[in-house]
Amino acid sequence: MVNSDKFNLRDCLEDIKNGNIQLPDFQRDWKWDDETIRRLLGSVSLSYPIGSVLILETGSPDVKFKARLIEGVEVSKEVIPEKLILDGQQRLTALYQALMSNQPVSTTTGHKKKSIKVRYYLQIEDALKLDYRRDDAIVGITEDRQKKYLDVLAPEKQYEDRLYPLTKIFDPFDWEQGYCKYWEERNPDKIKLYKEFRQKVIDNSFGKFVIPYIELPKKTPKPAISQIFLRVNQSNEKLKTFDLLTAQFATDNFPLREDWKKRQKELTNDGKEKHVFSKIDESAFLTAVTLLATDSQNNPKCRDIDILDLKLEDYKKWSNEIQDSLKEIEKFLHGEKIFTEYEVPYITQIMSMAVAFIKIGITKWKTAGTKNKIAKWFWCGVFSGNYGSGITFEKVLLAELKVSEWILGKENKMPGRAGNSSFYKSKLLKLKGKNSPQFKGLCALLMQDDCRDFLTDYPIDSQKYFDEKIEIHHIFPQAWCKKKNLDPNEYNSVVNKTPLSATTNSKIGSKSPSEYLKVIMEEGNIDKNQMEEILRSHNIEPLHLWNDDFDSFFAQRKEALIQKIEKAMGKKVIDDLDPMPF
Repeated sequence: MVNSDKFNLRDCLEDIKNGNIQLPDFQRDWKWDDETIRRLLGSVSLSYPIGSVLILETGSPDVKFKARLIEGVEVSKEVIPEKLILDGQQRLTALYQALMSNQPVSTTTGHKKKSIKVRYYLQIEDALKLDYRRDDAIVGITEDRQKKYLDVLAPEKQYEDRLYPLTKIFDPFDWEQGYCKYWEERNPDKIKLYKEFRQKVIDNSFGKFVIPYIELPKKTPKPAISQIFLRVNQSNEKLKTFDLLTAQFATDNFPLREDWKKRQKELTNDGKEKHVFSKIDESAFLTAVTLLATDSQNNPKCRDIDILDLKLEDYKKWSNEIQDSLKEIEKFLHGEKIFTEYEVPYITQIMSMAVAFIKIGITKWKTAGTKNKIAKWFWCGVFSGNYGSGITFEKVLLAELKVSEWILGKENKMPGRAGNSSFYKSKLLKLKGKNSPQFKGLCALLMQDDCRDFLTDYPIDSQKYFDEKIEIHHIFPQAWCKKKNLDPNEYNSVVNKTPLSATTNSKIGSKSPSEYLKVIMEEGNIDKNQMEEILRSHNIEPLHLWNDDFDSFFAQRKEALIQKIEKAMGKKVIDDLDPMPF
């Protein structure tokens, strides 16, 4: 049986301040922005309702949530809370920080969510005039406006500008004594103004403000707590499946959020920047875990609703398996010359591979035949484009479940989205941006052949990739091509691009190929034979660059790249560029 009642705002914030009301540790961090806080404060100042909160009485022997203080609260010793906030965290944190904390409110502003520290004031005249737009009377002074910020901290400046600090709402006596003394001889009308403000805003609005609450008694069963929390939570930002599962696991005293952070850190080599797995998020991870858990029960499924049915013991088992599988996949990707998050074509395909590795035996991919089949499946998927936007993890992972059987020779036809792959010649002309999965794939294939930097003659391998800022650059410079009125669809396509160091690209500039090759040879002390070998490592016929012959270069390299794709996919590229016969 739930209880319902109302908090007096001051009493509620006092309980938060002394630690009697806290948060269950599974709740997300507080993240309201400045504008939202002002609207909330404006509503309270007008006695407008701000919604109810959901709390849980503590003390149950069966349900023991780890608790934490609301952000901004400091206590001298550990306090065991009497109540936990299940819904209302954002509102109560904002009110506590703005009205009762001695510290400025840590919030954000603007569409870029710039972090700011701000103190809030009510402009007395505006507060009395703006009966229906009270939030417009709320003044926020940020620390980055240092002079004004420091000026307003002085009470005399507050008196002069009639800026009432909201942190004095529940303790106005000293401030109003100073205010009245300041205006007593200067302008007594300002004292009358304040008294009206005190009665109308401080006493009648903030002083009498109440917040309705629903309280779950401590005898409430664990499953009921989870379900009520999931249904009632109305936070400013929609809860993700991960947040909901975090709440469910918290009833078993398992900190899912911390567990995921630990796994993510381990997967990315202690949070290494640009790691190949940096874009694997908790949602992708949980989807794969759920598929394995349900597949082990002969009922494979992994929708959001299925994730919420995941048992804790299944999570622990299969998340360990997925993590071990991804460590092996990292080795596979490095072998395919994919080193950073930017070169990974599809995260969905990586998670499918993680499932497949587990089903065939995590380390068995290393045998030559198995590795070749996995590589073929991988590159068919990359060049198919079948893992793009609009395709959910759930659909991909379910479609790829039988990949392991094909790898083991139990299925003749390659299954899933990669099995239906095809690549068209015309697609090469459309691959222009480095964000295209197929563009990324082609660059990796070039590095598999040990393509070497024009200037240094070093292979563009992982060491070079991290140390030398390798990027994708035009072979025939864009500026030169524009001067020659060449087709931008051709010179901006992947056919005219290759991985090179930033230093090498600076030597190329806008020069013709024949010119920049001479510069590179001279600066790199490279003879002509060596230079031509370097060019061939990029599938470039040197003669076309010496002759500045873009058309011949383009035709030759296009065919060379097509052959490279065909070799990787193990199937022919479809020629849709030739005119149809009549």
